[in-house]
Parts: sequence; structure tokens; C-alpha cells
Amino acid sequence: MNTRMRQLKILRITLLVLLVLITIVVLILTRKTKNEKQIIWFDQFTWPVTEYPISSDEENQGLIPVQSGDLYGFLNHNGELTIPLTYYGAKPFSDGLAPVATTLSAKASDWGFINPSNEMVIAAVYAEAGMFSDGLAKVATYTTDNRLVYGYIDSTGTMVITPEYDQAGDFSDGLAMVAKKDDTGALKYGYINTTGEFVVPIQYDAAADFAEGFAKIGKKNYENEMRYAFVDTTGNIITPFDYVGAGDFSEGMAAVATQWGKDPAMWGFIDTTGELVILPSWTRVTSFSEGMAVIIYTDQYGNWYHALIDKTGKKVLTFEHDTQINEFEHGFARSGILRGDVKFGVINTLGDLVIPHEYNNVRIYKHNLVVTAEKRTKYGLLTTTNETVLPAKYHHIEPVDNLVFVRKNEKTGVFIYNTQN
Repeated sequence: MNTRMRQLKILRITLLVLLVLITIVVLILTRKTKNEKQIIWFDQFTWPVTEYPISSDEENQGLIPVQSGDLYGFLNHNGELTIPLTYYGAKPFSDGLAPVATTLSAKASDWGFINPSNEMVIAAVYAEAGMFSDGLAKVATYTTDNRLVYGYIDSTGTMVITPEYDQAGDFSDGLAMVAKKDDTGALKYGYINTTGEFVVPIQYDAAADFAEGFAKIGKKNYENEMRYAFVDTTGNIITPFDYVGAGDFSEGMAAVATQWGKDPAMWGFIDTTGELVILPSWTRVTSFSEGMAVIIYTDQYGNWYHALIDKTGKKVLTFEHDTQINEFEHGFARSGILRGDVKFGVINTLGDLVIPHEYNNVRIYKHNLVVTAEKRTKYGLLTTTNETVLPAKYHHIEPVDNLVFVRKNEKTGVFIYNTQN
């Protein structure tokens, strides 16, 4: 009898210990950090519009477009919905105005511009509307034969450049890319200034927006193969049409690719005079950032390597053949170990691993923030000093300026991050 009593006593103690341990585990798993307690949860699913850059200029009052179902509105930097969810499309503010759509119809002329007080200051009469740059915004209207054509308005709503183009870009460096179809229906590209005058005539088969005073243009050769060159803001073409690939200028350098016969294309860099200052020697490259560019090359055994070069083409950091490095953003770069169970971390410009290779993915944002992904449903937020801002328990995280949007199941909310941290 005494033996049975002792066994029951041990069993009760064991069960009590298990209950305490389970309680502790549950408390740990459900415990909310200080930052989590500050999340403002929305009454309905709400998520930021991230396809366009957000301007923090004072005249734009830091307003961020958000979407809930078919409806759009704007949050301020305190996470407050200062412009209600009443529009059917919205883009960020620029020059104190934001494009919004007033109906759901795909082919309606319903885009106009509001100010931060939610007043419609440019009537909603356009089929499409873009953000302001260099004082002008791209808008589209329908012709009598139902063809969509583009022009530009100023911030008063005055049509400065009449809609006549089949394609158009935003102004950059005082010029905008525009295109018209030729007799065969193919688009031909050129560039206009803010008065609508052509600086580069419509004659090219490809074109990109200006960056740092230069734009990539393309022309097909007699074999119908695209070849690229660069043009400056005066219309002067600074390189021959020799390149099979080209990137935008960044930090005074642009990546270009050459190819001979059936050999693979190899990449190098030109400077702002058009001179080839780093010979095409690499299989792939990124743009320069923080004074360095990532290069990818292979050894004689076919092993892939990543390295960082400076503007003289000198390798300043090399990595093992199974280490991947991405372009630097905000002073940091994603780094991955490409063997076995692939994992990612973050390095600084010295090559130091500031966030270890422990994650399925990482994304780098301004304000020294890094979103980590452990699994599809386990997103967290770190600083670049590897300090936890939000634990890895969310289905998605999206920082937008000082607001950090979070999703957990079908609930969404926003955490206001102190950018002075």
C-alpha cells in the first residue's frame, strides 16, 4: 500500500512539474515584447502601397498610401488614417499632391490629384496619372478612336505638354522618355524637356529614364540585335552602340556588357566620359554602391565566386565560392551561404557579418532595419546591429519610412519605429 501511495505521489509531482513547464512555455510563446505592445491594430485588413517611392518632404506631410480591399487612403507618420479609405487607386504624394482614382472602372477617366487636406485640387478627368517630378506629372487621356495617349500637367493642373505619346516616362534630370509607334507599329523612343521640345529625337528602339545625367538608349543592328549606348542631357551620345547589355549610372559609373561571337557576354564599367575604365571581365556585376560593385566570375573548374571591386577594378573583398553577395543598400548587403540548407545574413562595407547566416531570406531597409524570414509564416525585424525590434512571429513585415506594417493571420497593424535609434 505504501508503495502504491509513493507511486501516486511521484505521479502527481511529475504531472505538476509538467503543468508548470507547459505553462512557462505557453507564457514565453505568447509573451509580447515592449515593441509588440505598441502595435496599432487596424479594424480591417490594411497594407501599404509600395510600388512607388515615398517622399518625406514637409509639403507631403509624410503621408503613406494604404489599401484595404478595393479602397485606398493615407496614413500619417503616427499611424493615423488622416485621409479615409474612399478612393479606388492612390499613389504617394509629390510636390504636395497625390494621384487618386475616384471609380473602380478600369477604362474610366477618373484620376485626379488631392492635397494633404484631401481636397481634389486637380479634377479627376484622366485615364492615368503619375507622380510629380521636375514640376510635371504624367497623365493619360483617350483619343476619339479610344487610343491612350500621354502628356504632362503642372501642379496647377495646366496641360503643359499635350497628350500625344504612346508611352511616356517621368521627368528626371529635366528630361522625360517618350515614345510613338512607327508605321510598323513598333515603338520608337526619344526625350523631351519640360517645355515639350525634343532634346533627343524619336528614333531609338529602346530607352530608359535618366540617372545622374545619362540615359541608356538602344538601337537594333542589321541582324535585328539590340545594341546599347548612352546619351547625356544635351543629346550628345557619349558611347558607340557597342554593348549587348547596360545598366544605369550610379556613383559616376555604368555597367556595360560586350560579347564576341558565341562567347558569353562579359561585363565591365564606363565612366561619365563614356570611357571603358574597367574592362569587361566578369560574368555578372551590380551597380556601384558605397564605392563598390559586386562581381561574379568562375574559375577554371566552373566554380562561381562573388567579390567586391572598387572603381579602379581592384578586388577589395573576396568570398568563398559558395557565398553570394548582393548589391549594397543603405550601407549593407545581403549575404548567402549557397550550400546545403541555403541561409542568408547581412554584411557591412568591410565585409563583416553583422547578422549571421541563419535566415531563409533577409531584406534591407533604411533606418538600419532588416526584415528576416525563417519560414513563410515567421517574419521578424532586426537592426543592423542584430538587435530584435520585432520577434519572428509574423506572416509578413513591411517597413515604410518610420512605419512598420505587420500581418498576423488576417490581422494587420503598424508599429511606429523611432528612426533615431
